Amino acid sequence: MRSHNPAHALTTDGVPVGDRTGDGLILGGLMVVSCAALLLGAWRLDGLHVRVPRRGSRRVGRAVALGAAVLLVAAMVGFGVSDRGLGGTVSAQVNTFTQVKAQKLTDPRRLLSTNAGNRWVWWKEAVGAWSDRPVVGWGAGAFPVLHLEYRHDRLSVLQPHSVPLQFLAETGVIGAVLALGSVLILLVVGVGRVVRMPFDARRGIAAAVAAAVIAWVVHGFVDWDWDIPGVTLPAMAFLGVLAARYGPPLRPMRGLQSIPLRALGVLGAALVLACVGLSAAFPALADSEAGNALAGVPDRPTAADLRAAAAEAGSASSLNPLSVEGPLAESALAVRRGNLVAARNKILEAARRQPDSVQVWRQLIGIELARRDAPAAERALERALALDPLDQGLLALAPGIVAGLTPPNGSATATGTPLLPKAPPTAASAPAG
Repeated sequence: MRSHNPAHALTTDGVPVGDRTGDGLILGGLMVVSCAALLLGAWRLDGLHVRVPRRGSRRVGRAVALGAAVLLVAAMVGFGVSDRGLGGTVSAQVNTFTQVKAQKLTDPRRLLSTNAGNRWVWWKEAVGAWSDRPVVGWGAGAFPVLHLEYRHDRLSVLQPHSVPLQFLAETGVIGAVLALGSVLILLVVGVGRVVRMPFDARRGIAAAVAAAVIAWVVHGFVDWDWDIPGVTLPAMAFLGVLAARYGPPLRPMRGLQSIPLRALGVLGAALVLACVGLSAAFPALADSEAGNALAGVPDRPTAADLRAAAAEAGSASSLNPLSVEGPLAESALAVRRGNLVAARNKILEAARRQPDSVQVWRQLIGIELARRDAPAAERALERALALDPLDQGLLALAPGIVAGLTPPNGSATATGTPLLPKAPPTAASAPAG
C-alpha cells in the first residue's frame, strides 16, 4: 500500500522500491531544477565584473570576524541566564554528544540533533587501536575488524567517522603523516597561490576552490569523507589545480625532441589510469560473478547447473585472489552438491585470504557442525569470538556445540587436524586503549 506522506517512502526503512520510485523521481526533479538554477546564477555572476579593492576586502574580513565574536558572546550570555546556567548547559551538551544512541540513517531529524551520532565511541575505538600499534597501524581498511574487537556495544560501523583517526588506526603515524601531510602541503601551496593573486575575477574563483577544499578538510575530521569518491575526488582535483598554478608556468618545449617526451608522458599517464581502472574493475567483477553464481542456481538444480555455477564461482576466486566472496560461493555450492570436505577446504582458503573476517569463521562453524566435528567447530568459534567478542549469536551457540555431537573419531569425514597455523596476535589480544 502506497503511503500518503510523500516523505514517508524516502525516510522509512523496509519500504519496497516500487513505493519509492515516484517520490524518488520527484526528488530527482527538484535536484535537477536546483542545479540548473545554481548554474544559471553562477553564469550571471560570472558576467558581472566586480573589482573589490584590497582595503575593502580587509573591511569585509573584519566585519565577519566582529559578527562572529558578537554571536559567540550573545550565545554565552543566553546560556548563562538559562535555567541550567552556562556550566549546566555545556555539561548537558557534552553528555548528549558522548552518549550512545541507536539512530535511523533515514530519519531527517538526526541532521538537526546535537548528538554525535555515536561518533564519540567510534573515535575512542580508533584511538584505542592506534595506541596499541602507534607506528604502523593495523593495515589499510582494517577498521571494520578493529571495531568488532574494540567495541563495548552492538553498534555496527565500517569507519570511525574521522579521517585523521582512521589513518592513525589503520596506517599508524607513518601512514597518517604521509597521507595527511601531503594534503596539508598541497593546501598550503594552493592557499599561498590564492593570496598572491591579483584582486580580479580569477582570484575569486581560486578562493572559492580553496574554500571548497578547506571545507572538505574540516568536515573530514568528523566524517568518513575519504571513503566517498564523489566527495574526495573533486577535492583532490581542486588541490591539484591550485598547487599547479603556484609560481610561474613552465616554458613549453619546442622542436622534435619534445615529441617523444610528450608521447612518453601521455603513455605513462594512460598506463597509470589503466592500472587504477583495472584495480577497481577486477574486484567489482569478481564479487559480481560470485553473487551471480549463487543467484543463478535454480530451486531444483541439476548436476550440470551446480557445475556451471561452481565454475563461475571459481572464476570469481581467480579474478580477485584477496577477496573471500569467490571461495565462500564455492563452499556454498559444494554444500549443495553434498561435498562437505570440499566446502570446508574452500572456507579454509577464504580464511587464509582474510583471517580476520568474522563472516568466514561463522560459516566454518556451520560446516564443522554439519560434519559433526565438535573440536573443529570449537576452534572456529573461539576464533570468531576473538574477532567479535560481543556477537550474541556466537555467545548463544557456544554452550551447545559439544553437546550431542559425534566425537571426531566417530565421523567418516572428521580429520581432527588443526584449521590453520596459529594466527599472529590481533587487536583482541591487546589491551584496548
